[in-house]
Amino acid sequence: MSGKILIVAKTITETAEKITLNANNGDIVFNAAKSVKYSAKKDIVYDSYVAPEAEQTENLLVTKVICDVTEVEIGKTYTFKAVQFSRKPEAGGKELEQVKWAYKIDDGDIQYFKNKGTVKGNTVIKKVKIPESLWDNKTLRIYAYMQNATDDVRVECEIDTVSLPFYIDRYKQKGKKSELKIADDICYGNGVNLNTGHSIYSTEDVKDLGFLFNIQIGQSNEILWNVFSSMVTSVFSVGELEKVALKMILNFKNNTGSEFSDPILTEHAKNHDSTKRFCNSIEKLITTKLKSSKGNLKHLEDETIDWSGKPYGHPRFNTYKDTFAGGLTICMNDTWAYEILVTDYKLSGNNYELTYEIILYDHFGLDKPDMEKKYSWGAGFRAWFVLQHLRNYKPFITKVEFKKTINGTYSD
Repeated sequence: MSGKILIVAKTITETAEKITLNANNGDIVFNAAKSVKYSAKKDIVYDSYVAPEAEQTENLLVTKVICDVTEVEIGKTYTFKAVQFSRKPEAGGKELEQVKWAYKIDDGDIQYFKNKGTVKGNTVIKKVKIPESLWDNKTLRIYAYMQNATDDVRVECEIDTVSLPFYIDRYKQKGKKSELKIADDICYGNGVNLNTGHSIYSTEDVKDLGFLFNIQIGQSNEILWNVFSSMVTSVFSVGELEKVALKMILNFKNNTGSEFSDPILTEHAKNHDSTKRFCNSIEKLITTKLKSSKGNLKHLEDETIDWSGKPYGHPRFNTYKDTFAGGLTICMNDTWAYEILVTDYKLSGNNYELTYEIILYDHFGLDKPDMEKKYSWGAGFRAWFVLQHLRNYKPFITKVEFKKTINGTYSD
C-alpha cells in the first residue's frame, strides 16, 4: 500500500469500542497549536513496539522445511521439520495436521509418503528412515506441502554410500614388500632394479650361494634358457599347464616385465581347494556384514592394505600334486598379494545378489631366500636365478582374476 491520506476539518470525532493506529514502516506524529491531551479511565501504558500480525491469507502454505544434517546414511532415521508458513496457523494444530510429505531420489519423479507428520506447537515433524535400496543413489530431497510439492519448499541431503566397484579386502601390494620398497624377487640386473636403483645381489653374492652356481655363471644365455625350460617341462609341469609354464618362460625371455595372465592358469587356480576355502571365508565375511547392517553395502567397504594378512589366509598352490603332477606350483606357487572388490549388487526386498571379484598376484622371479632352500640344487633354478640377477632379464607379476556371485537374505 502506498500514498497519503489528508483530512482537513475544524473538528474530528472518532468513537469506537477500540481504535488501533499502526505505522508499519514509519512514525505516528501528532501536531497541535496548543496542547495534546491523553486521558483514559484506566492507565495510559507506554510500551515497546510490537509488529501487528500479518494479514491472514485464505490458504495456509508451507514456506520452509529443514533437517539438522546435510548427509544421510542408509539404515538410519532422520527428522525433517516444516517450520515456516505463509501465515500463522490456527490454534489447536488442526490446520498443521494437513501438511503432507513427499520425496525425490536423484532426478526421479516426486513420490509421496503415505503417513503424515506429527504436530508439535507450530512445527510439523516427519521422521524418515533411509532405506537400504538407496545404496547406489546420490541425493534425497524431502518436500513438505499443503497442496502441491514444489522445488521451492524442500530440503536436500546427500546420501552417504559407495560406488561400484569398491574394495572389501586388500592384502599387500603386487611387486612390493612394503609401501616404499619393491619385493626382492622382482629385482633384476646384477641385483639392481632399474626403477629404484637399490642393489640386492652382486656376482660375488651369487657365487656365495653355492659352488654349483659357478657352472651356470659360465654358461651362455642359450644354454641357460634350455636348462630352465627342460627342468620345467620334465619335472614340474604336465598337460595344459605345461603349455602355460612355457608361455611364462617366453614372457620372461622377451624381457618386457609385463604382467602375465592366462585363462587356463586362472581356471586351475580358481578351482583349487585352497582357493575354494578362501572364497568360502570371503563369502562368510560378506554375508555376516550384510546381515548385521541389514543390507547396507557401505559396511563392506575397506580400502586398507593389510600387510600382515587376515585369519583366513590366502590361496596356496604347493601340494605334491601341484608341484609334480600338474604345474600350478611352478606357475604360481603362492599368493604374494590379492585384491577383493564388489562389482555388482542388487536388492529385492530383503534378498540380495552380490558379485565379487578376486585378483591374485604372484611374482615370477627368485630371490636369495628361494635359493637358500633346496631350489639351489636344481640346475634349472640356478639358470633362472642367473638369468634374472646377472643377465638382466626382468621378472614379472602373474595375475589371476575371476568373479563369483552369491545370493542371500537379511532380516529387518
